[in-house]
Amino acid sequence: MKNTKTKKVTIADLAKMIKEDVVDKMATKDDITEVKNLIEGIDKRIDNHALNKVSYDNLKPIVKRIEVLEKA
Repeated sequence: MKNTKTKKVTIADLAKMIKEDVVDKMATKDDITEVKNLIEGIDKRIDNHALNKVSYDNLKPIVKRIEVLEKA
């Protein structure tokens, strides 16, 4: 099977296609701010996870939480 071109593309057409493609992929200031906030929030999520991590070897904290909830 041969690769054949059915339509010739001009340089202007190529420039237009490249420009449209670049504009579609270009990040806006809002996109960059959103990514920045996500990156800055990672350390807070890691710290929060470390503080709330439950050890499955020691179930006393879970038992205490259940007892408090049952009393409420």
